[in-house]
Amino acid sequence: MKLLVTSRRFQMIQYSAIELNIKSLTVEELVNNLNQNSKLFFLDSANNESHDFEIPQEQYLQEKSKYSFLGVNPIREFCYSNDNEEAIKVLKRLDEFLDIKINKLNVFVEPVDEELKQQLKPQFFFYASYNFGEKLQNIDNTSTDLIALPDVYCVLCADNFLINHHTSKIYYIYAGEEELDLFQLQYRVNMLTAASGADHLFKEEELVDAGDFESNFNLDEYLSAIDKIKNYIYDGHIYQVNLAQTFSFNFPGDYWDVYKKIRKSNPAPFCAFFKMGGMSILSTTPERFLYKKDGKVYTEPIKGTRPRGVTAEEDQINCQKLKTSEKERSENIMIVDLLRNDLGRICNYGTVEVEKLLYVEKYASVFQLISRVVGELKPELKFGDILEETFPGGSITGCPKLRAMEIIAEMEPSRRSLFTGTLGRISVDGETFDLSIVIRTILVSGQYAQISLGGGIVYDSSPVKEYQETIDKGAAIVKVFNLSREVEHDSSYR
Repeated sequence: MKLLVTSRRFQMIQYSAIELNIKSLTVEELVNNLNQNSKLFFLDSANNESHDFEIPQEQYLQEKSKYSFLGVNPIREFCYSNDNEEAIKVLKRLDEFLDIKINKLNVFVEPVDEELKQQLKPQFFFYASYNFGEKLQNIDNTSTDLIALPDVYCVLCADNFLINHHTSKIYYIYAGEEELDLFQLQYRVNMLTAASGADHLFKEEELVDAGDFESNFNLDEYLSAIDKIKNYIYDGHIYQVNLAQTFSFNFPGDYWDVYKKIRKSNPAPFCAFFKMGGMSILSTTPERFLYKKDGKVYTEPIKGTRPRGVTAEEDQINCQKLKTSEKERSENIMIVDLLRNDLGRICNYGTVEVEKLLYVEKYASVFQLISRVVGELKPELKFGDILEETFPGGSITGCPKLRAMEIIAEMEPSRRSLFTGTLGRISVDGETFDLSIVIRTILVSGQYAQISLGGGIVYDSSPVKEYQETIDKGAAIVKVFNLSREVEHDSSYR
């Protein structure tokens, strides 16, 4: 199999942490200074009020938006590209990669509460593509990728930063073989945070011109695919399928500069910027896939979307329409039931419960209908075991999951790549992980980019409305690229 694992032969990972005493350094400036590195990994909790970018206070989601994580200078990398090897064996290799000895040395931070103590550890940055999910579930898909990227990637960095948005404090976390004292840590931080001289500070500029915006479906093909899915539903194959279209375009300008524009336009609690040589991931996803904390595992499916209103009155009307939509509520409940079954395979018997059902969260451009399912995780399970039983997430496939994935492979003209895969972090001790569903995400290779947008199809779906929902979901991102005219022209077709 095409598997690359690179690292120095560490007997043990040592780590130390220090609070940065740089009052004038903003998060944006920190990333600007680190952006000269060829590889950079930023899990950016954008949907909060105490950030460098101005976000309305109503967007503040406390639990999801407290911490951001940033890493540079990889010391261990796991990189797998799709081949004929069994997916289960890849997950076993991943578990071996994650299983490292760690030794906490010095944490020069006072005071440290239990929550902060858990965060003050190096994190693996991780993603797995939807293509790998197809492989894991034995789905045969002969379509091609518009952009080919490794199917599974995991990295541990030497130099890590933890940003607490509630206290506006930044912490530096070193991971490696060496034992660094306080002065060595301070020196390393100073070298890392020294200004590069590049002018990357965010400016209110005109929209970015990306030229033509081309879908892998034309409108008639997309509407026809929805009709075929509705026939499958009528014949009893399926209850719901998530159908997506992928837009490709020339990517203008600097990856980081464009990321700052889209995250300002579409802030969300699971934003991410991964720079990996000539390839980058620019994500503004609002959806959590799996979250492990204190021996419990959570999943928070999103099913149901409405655009934000232009006025306060229209905003309230749209929110109320989402809350009371029988279609959206039934779709959400259907996926909640699917995910209860998924968690039941990895949790202790009788512990899985629906903690929250059908609540609305507000984002910059849309309302979302969300539920939360939780269970007590079986303690013997490793990370790979958990992915094996749950990936890909049911909210972006359909119900039942396997048949939905087969229909997706049949209907969509190109493979999804990273779209509807998962991305996030895993603590080095394995005690926590937090993974998102990769939606509203731009994947860039060189100067070529793609973004996929989709929605759940049920029997009473209106094909034109479903098409419009995909446009609503991407509107905040698309407008950054000066592509509104093309999209509006297509979406007005009746």
